[in-house]
Amino acid sequence: MNPKNTKLGTEVLSGLTAKIVLTAIGFLGSIVFARVLGADGYGAFYIILAGVVGVQIPITGVATSAKKRLSEPQSDVNAVFGAFLAFLAVFYALTLVGLFLFRGTVQDFVGLQYAWILFFGLLFVKGLDGPLTTLLTAEARVGLNQWLDSFRSLLTIPAQIGLVLLGWGVFGMVVGLTIATGISAGLAFHYLGLRPSMPTRDTFYSLYDFARFSVLKAFLSFSQNKLLTLIIGAAFAPAAAGVFEVARNLTMPAAFVASLTSSGLMAKVSADTDGALEDISNSLGYTSVLSIPMFFGALAFPQRLIVTVYGPNFAEGALILVGLSLFQVIRTRTRPVLSVLRGLDRPDLDVYITLLSVCVLLAVGVPLLIQVGVIGIVIGMIVAELVSFGAGMIIIQRYYELAWFPGPFPQQVASALGMFVVVKGLTLVVPLKEWYQVVGVVAVGVAVYGVLLVALSQNVRHLIWSIVEEYTNGESRVEDILRG
Repeated sequence: MNPKNTKLGTEVLSGLTAKIVLTAIGFLGSIVFARVLGADGYGAFYIILAGVVGVQIPITGVATSAKKRLSEPQSDVNAVFGAFLAFLAVFYALTLVGLFLFRGTVQDFVGLQYAWILFFGLLFVKGLDGPLTTLLTAEARVGLNQWLDSFRSLLTIPAQIGLVLLGWGVFGMVVGLTIATGISAGLAFHYLGLRPSMPTRDTFYSLYDFARFSVLKAFLSFSQNKLLTLIIGAAFAPAAAGVFEVARNLTMPAAFVASLTSSGLMAKVSADTDGALEDISNSLGYTSVLSIPMFFGALAFPQRLIVTVYGPNFAEGALILVGLSLFQVIRTRTRPVLSVLRGLDRPDLDVYITLLSVCVLLAVGVPLLIQVGVIGIVIGMIVAELVSFGAGMIIIQRYYELAWFPGPFPQQVASALGMFVVVKGLTLVVPLKEWYQVVGVVAVGVAVYGVLLVALSQNVRHLIWSIVEEYTNGESRVEDILRG
């Protein structure tokens, strides 16, 4: 499938549906895990997962390079796939030897017998599944990618819940994730439809030429994400990392649209650079459509939200929740910008911006972490993301005449402010002592935001109509209303 011929809007809608399913499954599982394992156990699992992601960095970087080459019309896709698998085999062999030699250190760090075997098993399946699903997006098939992600979670969460309730604890969570990820990797290989062929020296060099930036980019992305969990766990305790991850889980839906559009945007820009302006503008116009209302919602009653969902042990995460929600607003602006740079075959600029962001994050976040606690690292995240967005937009405007906040962004902010006023008023009237009262207030806030956004934004009304028209292939009596 040629990514140039793929309808990014349709793929994003399909992917968004899958994302909602995925989040619902993962959200229910996280509640069980957090309440059963507590902050210490929950944090310990994410520390292990962060370690695996850290070792996986070279795989992630080379997979990004392979995605770029597969999206290019003139590339030999089977040879590129063969080169990637050859790299993977060598990397696995070296990693297995290293884990065996340092198995005692790994077991002491994790606190589980034979942890090095468990670690390698999870690394092996994640090293296959992540890249294979990434390669699907080389064809802009972000919808299929997200449905596979949802299917993996559908397998993972019940397996993990069952093993945790049987008393397996953190070990059970790792085993459940490993099994489900292995099945997902097999399906991704099937749907990818590629059969590796013998790569040439030029094929390896083309991967290296892009991977020398994308591997560094993967490391920098790790530094912006999972490394923070390791730092928090090392500076304080696994419980602090658990509180941070719980707050981060609550804000993850804010990134739905941004992550989906970013995945397909790189392939679209790469395949049709001159004709991609409309897709870029639309992406920047709608990537914050969820993150903005979620920030104002978290600002209205953060502690009640986090306690209702995860329990009183996580009450100290209220301020962290507000900070991470603000971070997501900025992050949803930055992700498509960096994807455009990668699509323009300028991974070097992407890397330089991310490197600058990591330096700012560590320079601001680590000292504040020591002085004021976990919220200090969140402040560092916010400042660093502002720097990334600003730098990326300045560079992109050399290639495209692009507004900083195109489309319905101002209307999204206005609608979210209206929602905040209503929700904050309800929190002063409704006691919010029971979970259904909290759910009710959230539901009212969602409805108010949706109604206001449709009423204020003609772009949103046109978008709704275009989706209706695309799926019905016909006219509707609501056409005049939606068209404004």
